[in-house]
Amino acid sequence: HQQTHPIGPMRAWQPSAEVWVLAHTKLVTKDFTAPSDARLVESNQKLQEDWQRRKPVMSQQCPWQRHLATEPRGQSALRNLEEDLKSKIIHPSTQPLVKQILNHLTSRVPDDIDIWYMSALRAAASGAHGAGTFLIGSSSNPLCGREGDEIVPFEPHRLVLKASRDERQLLLEFQKLQQAEASVGPLRIPRLLSSRLHSEEGLSAFAQEFVLCSRYLEVGQRERHSASLADLLRVGARPLALEDANRGIEDLQIRLGISAQDLASCSLQDLRHAALQSAELLASLASLEDDLPGATSSSTSPYVSWSTSLGSPPELSLGRCRAVRSLLELAPMLERHLLGKEARASPLHACVRQITEECCEQQFGTPLADILQSARQLQQRLQLLISAEGRDSEDKLPPIEVPNSWSHPRLTCRRLLLRDSESLSGFDLCASGWSGLCLGPVYSDLSRLLTDVLFEAVKLPSFIEDLHMIYATRGHAGLAVPPVLLGEHLGITTGAAALILERVGQDPADWTEEAPGEIFREATQDDRPFAIADLAQLMSWLRCGRQRFQGSVALRVSEALIAWELPLHSRPTVKHRPVPKPTRNLPRPPDAGAFLGHRSVQWGWQAVRETRDAAVDALPALKGDVDELWPLIWLVPSLHRSLQLLGALHLPWMQKVWLLQHIRLLCDQLSLWLESPCCRGGKALEVTRAKRQESKPGR
Repeated sequence: HQQTHPIGPMRAWQPSAEVWVLAHTKLVTKDFTAPSDARLVESNQKLQEDWQRRKPVMSQQCPWQRHLATEPRGQSALRNLEEDLKSKIIHPSTQPLVKQILNHLTSRVPDDIDIWYMSALRAAASGAHGAGTFLIGSSSNPLCGREGDEIVPFEPHRLVLKASRDERQLLLEFQKLQQAEASVGPLRIPRLLSSRLHSEEGLSAFAQEFVLCSRYLEVGQRERHSASLADLLRVGARPLALEDANRGIEDLQIRLGISAQDLASCSLQDLRHAALQSAELLASLASLEDDLPGATSSSTSPYVSWSTSLGSPPELSLGRCRAVRSLLELAPMLERHLLGKEARASPLHACVRQITEECCEQQFGTPLADILQSARQLQQRLQLLISAEGRDSEDKLPPIEVPNSWSHPRLTCRRLLLRDSESLSGFDLCASGWSGLCLGPVYSDLSRLLTDVLFEAVKLPSFIEDLHMIYATRGHAGLAVPPVLLGEHLGITTGAAALILERVGQDPADWTEEAPGEIFREATQDDRPFAIADLAQLMSWLRCGRQRFQGSVALRVSEALIAWELPLHSRPTVKHRPVPKPTRNLPRPPDAGAFLGHRSVQWGWQAVRETRDAAVDALPALKGDVDELWPLIWLVPSLHRSLQLLGALHLPWMQKVWLLQHIRLLCDQLSLWLESPCCRGGKALEVTRAKRQESKPGR
C-alpha cells in the first residue's frame, strides 16, 4: 500500500516471507508503555534523521549496491568495508582542526587535505565518533613544517593526528610523550610536531611524525602504514617457512625464485641490531625511578578495568608493592579473557570452539578442559588472597618489596616502529603508545615484550581446511569483515584474501594437496597489486592437512621462556647456583636437533634469545630474595600479556590455540609458587637493585 511519511511519499514495498513472519511474532505485537512527550519528540526527530540517512539505501543509489548482482560475497563484503570507511562518521570539527594544526606548523596549507584511518582493521572495529589516530596528507602538495626560519617538507609528506573528545585524557597522553622524549631521547619516540594541544568545538588533537621505513615498505604499506618490529620478524621467518612447507609446486617456485629480489629480506645482523636498540630503550626506562607526574598510583593494566571485572576494588592492596598488585589483578583478567563470556576474537568463541578443542588435544596433547581447570585453580587462589588482604588475615601474602622503575606496559612488537636511518642496518627503533607510561616492577617490560616477540616471531602455519569455520561471519560480526582479518593474519592484500575465502567454502574432506596451488595461482595473478609478496606469504604460511601437524616444538619454546632465570652476572651476591627448587620443573632449552623441519620456529626462538640476552645485559642487576620472588617478577607480566593476546585481532587462530597452552604453563607455575613455603610463611621478602659484576660468565 502507498504510505505517507512526514519527509515525503515512500515507494511501494512488498514484505518478504521472513519479514512477514517477524511482523507476526509476539515480540513485535507486544504492547509497550506509551512514551512521554519529551521521549516522543526525541523519537520522532531520530526517525527523521534515520529516514534521511537511509534514503540512498532504499533508492538503490549507494555505490556498493551497484555491484551486488555481479560480485561474489567476499568481494562485495570488501567493497562494503571500503565504502564504510570512506563515509565513516567523522567528528565535524576534524577538518577545521587539521587546518588549524597545519597553519600552526607551516604557512603553506594545501587545499586538498586527505584524512585516512591509520588501520582498516581498527577502523572496522571502532565505533568511536571522531576519536582515533588518523593519517594526514595531500595528494597534490607536500606538507611542510618550520625549523627556525626555514620551511622543510615532512618525510614522507604526511603526519599522524591523534584526536579525542576527552581533552583531559589526551592532555595526559601528550604530557607523557613529552616526558618520554626528554627521558629516552627523541630518536626513540615518534617526534612531536605540536607544542600544545589544539581544540576545535569539542575535539582536541595533536600531531606527530609519521614514521616510515622504506626497507620494509612491502609489508608496511598494507593495512598498517608504518613498518614495525613485527614486520621485520615476519620477513625474517618467511624464507625458512618456505623450506618447512616443502612445496612441490614447480611453476610457483620458479616464479617466486625469479622475483625474489623484489621481496624484503632480514638478516641475523638486522635482528641483533633491533634487539640492541630495544635493550637500550628498556635500559633507559629501568634507570628512571622517580615518580611520574600525573601517573596513577595503581599498576592496573591499561587493557583491563576493575569496573568491568569481578568487582574487587584495587584499594584492598594499596599498601602493597606494584608487583603484588599486578598479581592480584590477574583474578579479574582470567575471568574476563578466559573463564567468562568469550569474546568474538577468542579461540573459545562458539563458532570455533569445536576445532579449538580438537586442535588442543591432537596438535598439542593437552585437552582444553585441563587448560581451563589450571586457570580456574589459579583464579580461585587469587580470590582467596584478595579476600585475605581485605580482612588483613594471616592467609595473605607476606610483606614483599620489589624495585620499581618507569614502565611502558603497552610496549609490543607492533608498537616498536622502524624508522629510516643512515646506520649500517638502515633503520632505528622508536616506540609508540606512550599513553600507558607509569611506574612498574623492574623486568616487567622485558617479560611482556618477550612474550609478544614469542608469538610474533614463532609463527605457526594456517590450514586451508579450517578457514571456512575460523573466518565465519558470525564469529567476527561487527568487528571486521573476514577478508580484512585473513589478510592481516597471512600478511597478504585484502583482495587476495577475499578471493581465497570465496574458494574455501567446500567440504574440508574434499581438499587435496593440489588444491592450494590452484588457489595460489588465482589469488596472485600478475595483474594484482603485490602479487609476488602475496605469493611468498601464501606459500609460507597457508598449508593443507592440519592432522599431520604437531605443535610440540612451539611448546618447548614456551617452556624454555617460562623457565628462564636471571643469570648469575645479574645476581652478583649469588656465589653458586642454588639447588633446583621442587616447585619448578625446569626443562632444557631446545637444541638444534629439535628444530628439524621447523626452521621458522628456530628463527623465532633466535629472536627471543637475542632480545632477552641484549636486554638482560643492559637492565639493572638484582640482589636479595631473587630466587623466591622470581616467579612474581617474571611470570606475572607474561601472563598479563598472554591474556591480552587472546582477544587480539591481529593474532591468527592457530597462534591462539598455542597461546592457550602457554597460559596453562604459566598458571601451573604460579599456582605452585603460591603454595610454596615462601608465600605461606611470615618472613618478609625483598629484592633490591645491585651493582653488576664486571666479569660476566660465558653464555
